[in-house]
Amino acid sequence: MLPKLEEILVDRSLKPSNFGEIVSCELHTFSDASQIGYGAVTYLRLVNQEVRWCFLIGKSRLAPLKATTIPWLELSAAVVATRLNKMMNHELDMKIDESVFWTDSTCVLKYIANESTRFQTFVANRVAKIQDATEVCQWRYVNTSSNPADDDSRGLTADELSENRRWLTGPDFLWKPREHWPSQEQLKSEIPKSDPELKKATTLATSTTVPTDDKSLENSVDMCVRFEKFSSWKSLKKSIAWVIRYARRLQKRCRAKRRTT
Repeated sequence: MLPKLEEILVDRSLKPSNFGEIVSCELHTFSDASQIGYGAVTYLRLVNQEVRWCFLIGKSRLAPLKATTIPWLELSAAVVATRLNKMMNHELDMKIDESVFWTDSTCVLKYIANESTRFQTFVANRVAKIQDATEVCQWRYVNTSSNPADDDSRGLTADELSENRRWLTGPDFLWKPREHWPSQEQLKSEIPKSDPELKKATTLATSTTVPTDDKSLENSVDMCVRFEKFSSWKSLKKSIAWVIRYARRLQKRCRAKRRTT
């Protein structure tokens, strides 16, 4: 296998001397995941009268040994994609006009586009990282057959990498004008209510006594708003337990102080 790697060549020149003036300089990062692993790959696309397209960097990671859902891995791959893009923006000595992110997971695209629905902790944390680093309009859908990051997530042998150059050359459609890129019109951003990653609305057991005055009602509403800040019933109980423990310590100190005076 190792001798075959010598046959695989990667062009180190990003911009040939005879390329001319650059009209557009773009970064395109693809991400994907499988049960084996996940990762992302970034390409540089230069445009003037012609298109120059080259491989920049790829990164892959093995999937955790603990069973993990594909949407979780796809989101993790999307986070890796944002980090690669940030790294390339910092390292490249040229002005980047646009950064585009590609994924074949419609689930990830729906999560990223969401602005109101609350998710479970794992998904919520990764969606927040992606939204902080990118804009929703930067994310686009690409089918698996045109996604070079699919090779990243599943792995390639030296023979496969030599025969299938998609990993190093990128998808064919990026050699063409934008009107030939994959259509985004049929994508829907609605998240079904049955999605297991949605955070279920929790109801708290309260006293059956109904507040009769405005002040009591206001205090009850304020208490409910504070409870909503906790991610789970367990964390709420733990916080209340610490408050009660602290209050008891203060009571003991006050009693001890009274005895000495």
